[in-house]
This record gives sequence, C-alpha cells and structure tokens, in this order.
Amino acid sequence: MQQWNDVVRELEQDFGKATTDVWIRSLVVIGFDDTNLYLQAADHFQALWFEEHIRPRLKKRPLIVSGKKLRVHLKVRNEGNKNKNDAAQDDERITFTTDSVESSSHFSQFIPGKLNELPFRLITELAGFNPETGMFGTPALMLGELNPIYLYGAKGLGKTHLLMSLANALKNRGKRVLYAKAETFTDHVIKAYRSSLIDEFRKAYRNVDVLIIDDVHIFSKKSTTQEELFHTFNYLHTRGKQIIVTADCAPRSLVDVEERLVSRFEWGVSLALEKLSKDERLLLLKKRLEGLDFTLSDASCRFLIETFYSNASLIRATEAIILRIHVDAKLGKRPEFLTPDDLSLLLSDLIETEHRQMMTPEKLLSLVAKTYQVTPEDILGKSKTKECVIPRQVAMYLCRKELGLPYLRIGSIFSRDHSTVMSSVRLVTKAIEKQDKRIVDPLDNLQKLASSA
Repeated sequence: MQQWNDVVRELEQDFGKATTDVWIRSLVVIGFDDTNLYLQAADHFQALWFEEHIRPRLKKRPLIVSGKKLRVHLKVRNEGNKNKNDAAQDDERITFTTDSVESSSHFSQFIPGKLNELPFRLITELAGFNPETGMFGTPALMLGELNPIYLYGAKGLGKTHLLMSLANALKNRGKRVLYAKAETFTDHVIKAYRSSLIDEFRKAYRNVDVLIIDDVHIFSKKSTTQEELFHTFNYLHTRGKQIIVTADCAPRSLVDVEERLVSRFEWGVSLALEKLSKDERLLLLKKRLEGLDFTLSDASCRFLIETFYSNASLIRATEAIILRIHVDAKLGKRPEFLTPDDLSLLLSDLIETEHRQMMTPEKLLSLVAKTYQVTPEDILGKSKTKECVIPRQVAMYLCRKELGLPYLRIGSIFSRDHSTVMSSVRLVTKAIEKQDKRIVDPLDNLQKLASSA
C-alpha cells in the first residue's frame, strides 16, 4: 500500500538504503483493510529487529488512512511449519560464544594517572594485584562486595584493557568469568528469541561468578535486550555474583535506557575514567615501546601523544609503526631516527581517522556558534530569528555530512523532530548549489576547522 511505501522511504533517510532494503523493504504486505495492515517477516530475526527499531516509531507517528489510525500486525513466514528434526539441527548450530579476552592484557601495562587511581585501585583489589610489587596475593575486596561496578568514560581511555586484565586474573584463580561486548550480548538475545533458545541463553550468561558487559550505552532503544539484561542482573545480584559494566557516560546520562536498569547500575559504585595528562601518556607510550623492544626519539613520542587523542589509538599507532617500518623501504631509517615528518607519512591514514573521530557534536556546535558569533544555547534554543536559524541549520547539516549522524540522533541533540532536521539539510544543500555566500563562505571555513580540529 502507498502509505507503507511512504513510511519505508522516510525510514531510508535514517537507516540508509542497504539497511532499509534488508530489514524494512523486504517485509511483505499480505493484507490490508481500513484499520489494519498485515506484514510478513522472513524470520524471527527480522521480526525482532522490527519490534525494536520500527514499532516504537509507529507508536509515536501512527499510520493514518482516511482519518483512521492503522494497526500494524506482523507475522513470521512459515511460523510453526518447521519440523522437529530441522529445529534440532538449527539448535545444534546456535552457540552463545562470548568475546575472547586478550591473554596479553595485564595490570602492569596500565598507567592509571592521578585522576584514575581510585578505579584502578578498586579493580586491582578485586583481582588481588599489588601495583607496587607487581605480584598477586589475597584480594582486598571480595567478589560481590561492591555490586555492580560501573566504569564510564570516553572511548579509548583503557576501560576494556583494565577489565580484560581483571578477567585474566580471576580466571587464573579458577573463577568463571564471562566477558561480552554489548553488541555480542544483543546478538545473543536476538539469536535466542529467533531459535527459541532463551533458556540456553540464560544458562550461558547466568552460570558465572563474574559477568562483564562492555559499552552498555549501546543498549539504547533496544527494549528486548534491556529486558534480558535486567533479569540477568537480578538473577546474579541476588546470588552475590559480581557484575561489572562499562559505558561512555554516567548511569543517569544514558539515553533511552529503562529507568529500572539505570537504577540497578547505581546500586553499587560508579567511577569515571579520565584522560591522562601529556606526561602520563608519554609514560604510557614509553612503557609500551619498552615492552615491544622498540625505540623512538623524544620528539617522535611527543608527536604521537599530541596526534592521537585516546590511549587505544596511541597504542594502535605504535603497533602500526612497528609493522609498517619493516615494509616501507623508502624510509630507510632505524626506528630511533624516525622524525615526526616520517611518522606523519607512515601513519597518514590513522591520523586522518583520528581527526574525524575527535570531532563531536558538542565541538562542532561550539565551532558553528563561534563562527556566527552566537552561543551554543542560541543555536539549541527556540529562537526563530535569522541570527539563530541559519547557524542552527548549518550545524544540523554538518552533523549529518561531517559526522554522519542519523536524522533522529541529530533531532535529539537539537530537540527537534527529525523531519525538521531533514528540511534544514535540504535548505543548506540548495544554498550550496546556488553558491549562496551567506552559507558557502562560513561553511567552507567550518569544514576546514572541523577537519583540522
């Protein structure tokens, strides 16, 4: 039906053509009357994706036909027709294998810095590791004594390394430790529902002494995943099993995560990881180089810590240098004689990626505000004056074009409907096509600033 096709085209603006073709456009319209639309999904996987991503939107913006609200029904093709032998074979293929923990992760490689002494001490006490002696002993903190432990901070500050070090230490003590990225947990929930293996899923995640989930902010808007995590949390917590989660923000700053789950995260202790100072990052780099039996000059080390923002990207760059120097005969230099210019050439692709990742909506908003001589609050506010509307439209355009954010996400940042964002992007695009200097000149300058920030 035409109304559904219109919705699909609108959704394509947010999800992109590839995702829309696979998950939305492939839904089959099998029936329609004046108050009901019947859709058919290929399998439970597609049906679950629809319920998590599309159903909430339809509740906020229902389909209206001839003045009547349309109810959307979804069924799964051939549901109930699969024979028992086929189902059993499918069950054998489904496993809930969690993410591997890098065996090389160790507390001795972690530089906490002054600002991160408390979370570092908490995790090492749980592991029984003494940073001063570099030895393991009796843990000063018992598992489940502080529950849950919620670590948060920007990407690349070492949260994953710290928890992998803990996982290795606890496994060496004979503890059953399960480490999973949030994406893996979500994927397992979907597989469990799709294949009617929810009991097996729950056994896999609950038969543990320690559950570690990395990046729980990714659970935003994933209602079914949040539901399973909530019940898994309760099961483990009531039995005194240790729960540790990480995120990019404090519990109260999580977006579209259920209140009951946020409150669970706040039951124990929440600790932030902060960025290291330049001197501390220099120490981290030199310690890493020493472990790799590799040498760089002080000037080259300073270049690296000033170029790569996060600890993780700094370490990746270091490892890339070692790999690339052996295959790039053009340099013809020993490692200790590599100059910053040599490194800039050697790591050009990583440097470009780093610059893109360093730009955030907040930084971009600040740049736009400064360029147009207004405040970020003016841009985010409700004023409809020309002085505020144009920078607002430009900021929305840059969030879409420079950061690649979905329209819904941009709408959330600016407290606007996603259709308003789409309209703003179109207006700026047309102004660029017409070479409107009021838009083009400031925009050129902003894009240069964004790429070099």
